Amino acid sequence: MKILVLNGSPHKSGNTAALVAAFQKGAEAALAKAEVLGKGL
Repeated sequence: MKILVLNGSPHKSGNTAALVAAFQKGAEAALAKAEVLGKGL
């Protein structure tokens, strides 16, 4: 399964970036391929 995560926050180390990182880690632990696109990353 492929998942695209969009992060619209301009802050590289803000709460949204932490949430996106945790989501990506969980998705990959469930054997999904997660790609993150966004301003902050």
